[in-house]
Amino acid sequence: MGTAVYVETQAPTSNANGLVSMEIGSGTSISGDFAINWTEGPYFIKIETDLSGGTNYSITGTSQLLSVPYALHSQTADSFTGTITEIDPRVPYGTQAGEMQYWNGAEWVIVLAGNEGDIMTFVNNTPTWVAGTTGSQLPGPFIATAATNITEESFDANWTVSERANTYYIDVNSEGDFTGTWIYNNHQVDDVTSYAVSGLICGTNYYYRLRASNNFGTTVNSNVIALETNACGGGFGSVVNPATGRTWLDRNLGASQVATSSTDSLAYGDLYQWGRGTDGHEIRTSGITSTLSSSDTPGHGDFIMNPDSPFDWRVPQNDNLWQGVNGVNNPCPSGYRLPTEAEWESERGSWSSNNAAGAFNSPLKLTVAGQRTYSDGSLMSVGRSGCYWS
Repeated sequence: MGTAVYVETQAPTSNANGLVSMEIGSGTSISGDFAINWTEGPYFIKIETDLSGGTNYSITGTSQLLSVPYALHSQTADSFTGTITEIDPRVPYGTQAGEMQYWNGAEWVIVLAGNEGDIMTFVNNTPTWVAGTTGSQLPGPFIATAATNITEESFDANWTVSERANTYYIDVNSEGDFTGTWIYNNHQVDDVTSYAVSGLICGTNYYYRLRASNNFGTTVNSNVIALETNACGGGFGSVVNPATGRTWLDRNLGASQVATSSTDSLAYGDLYQWGRGTDGHEIRTSGITSTLSSSDTPGHGDFIMNPDSPFDWRVPQNDNLWQGVNGVNNPCPSGYRLPTEAEWESERGSWSSNNAAGAFNSPLKLTVAGQRTYSDGSLMSVGRSGCYWS
C-alpha cells in the first residue's frame, strides 16, 4: 500500500436517479496538499462511503488515475534577446518596423529595414539595400552590339543606351574569356553609344564588353562581341576565271592568306550563317546562343543555334537577305557580292575535277574549311569538305 498524498471528505447528495457527482479537490482537506506533481505518478484514487454520513465506511473502491487535465498559461513577451530560430514552415514575422520577407528558393527569409533614402535592388535574386537618395537608381540594362567600320587596325565598338548611366567602361581583349592581351581594361568613355578602338593588329580576332555606371553604382559585364580586323597587306586581292570571265576575291572571307593547299588552315577563313552580315558570329571561336533573332541584324556576335527545321537563325525566315545584286547584309568588301547558284555551277563546270583537288586547282583555290553545326555550334568536317553559300 502506498502513501496518501492527499485526503479529503465530502458530503454530496444523490440526484433522483441515485447518482452522486463530486469534484476532487473541493472537499474538506484532512491531510496533504492538492498541488500534486502529476508527472511523478502513477496515482490511485480510493473512495470510501458511509451512506449514513458518518465514518463507518461500508463501501470502498480503488482505481488508477489514467489522465489528469492540465491548464496552460501564456502571454506575449515584452522583449527578447538572442537569435530567432524558425521551427515551423510558416512565414516568419519581423520584429522591427519596415522589415520584409522574400523566398530564397527553400525558405522565407527576413530582410531587415533599410536606412532613410536607401534604394532596394536585386543582387543574384536577393533584395538588397544600397545607399542612395529618393528617386535615384542604378544604371538600367543595355547590350553591346556588333562592331562597325572594321579596318586592319581599328573598329567602332557599339552598344545600346543604359538609362540613368552617365559613363561607360569598355574592355577589349584578344581572347573571348578576357585572359589574353589587353587593348583596354576598364577604360572609361563618355556618355556615348559608340567608341573607336585603334592600335590593333590586322587579321586578328578581338572581343569587347562594357559596363554602365553612375553615381550610385556600376552594372555587371555586358554580353561579349567578337570581331576580326581586316586581313593584312591591303586586304583582299582578286582573281579572274578566264573560262567564265568572272572576277572573284583571291581568298575566303576572314582568311589571312591565299590558300597554298586545300587544307591550308590560314586560308580557311570565316564561317557565316546564311543571310547574316559581318557581326562577329562568323569567327570560328565566337560565342553561341539559342535565342533566335526576329530582325535581319541580331545586334550581337554570337552564333545562333537552332536544332529544329528549317534550322534558321531568324524567325520568321527572310529569304531575301543574300540574293545576288539585290541582296542585303552583304558581307563582302565594296564592289563584291555573294555569287548566285547559277554562277557557282558555271565555275564548277570549269574545274578539272569535281572534288577537293579540282576546287583547289581552280582560280578560286577553294579549301576544305568545314562548317559549323546548327544544333550546337561545334565545328565539323574541317579538312575534309567545304561548304560555300550562294
